[in-house]
Amino acid sequence: MDFRNFLVLAAFVTNLFLSLLIYFRTKKTKANVSFLVTALGITFWCLAMFLYRASSLEYSVFFAKFLYFFPTFIPTAFLFFGFYFPDGVVKKPILYGIIIVNIITAVLTVSTNTVISDVQIVPGSEKKIIFGVLYKYLYTLYIPGFFTASYVIFFRKFLKENPFRRMQILYILLGMTAASLPAMITNLNLPTFGYFELNWVGQVF
Repeated sequence: MDFRNFLVLAAFVTNLFLSLLIYFRTKKTKANVSFLVTALGITFWCLAMFLYRASSLEYSVFFAKFLYFFPTFIPTAFLFFGFYFPDGVVKKPILYGIIIVNIITAVLTVSTNTVISDVQIVPGSEKKIIFGVLYKYLYTLYIPGFFTASYVIFFRKFLKENPFRRMQILYILLGMTAASLPAMITNLNLPTFGYFELNWVGQVF
């Protein structure tokens, strides 16, 4: 196991611990459940990267699809967390609409070649993922789009909430931005232009 995979595995263990902590040590409110799903999405995204990098070419496409499948749940779960935190609600049309879009994107990613079509071995370098037509026109808009919506919701709540809640929201925004912004650069933007050397860094962030 190379050092990069060791870091990815460490990220998996850390996020798994966080997920278990959220599940066993917090109340099962809608906000906490949404954050739990966010943490689990990150956890399995880390595991998928570890398996993808460790797998032979025969299984690379299989794990590559799951590498892009699990992240479809991260921004939507975080968006629901934004809606529900600390005690908000989500209108049913919005709730069902987001869930439907999430399901469609996830299913297309893992069960068709429209997002991930192939993987090529590059000697002395990271594997190269060949993207399908919907990667550019769906996936690269889906992830940043839902994250942006989350930030807008939290920022609006930040302006309205009391000082204690504002501090909580500030920590949430700083933490998620520090993790998601670099990850979108290394794992979404750069691979779009064919650069895969840093596609394991997002999991570490």
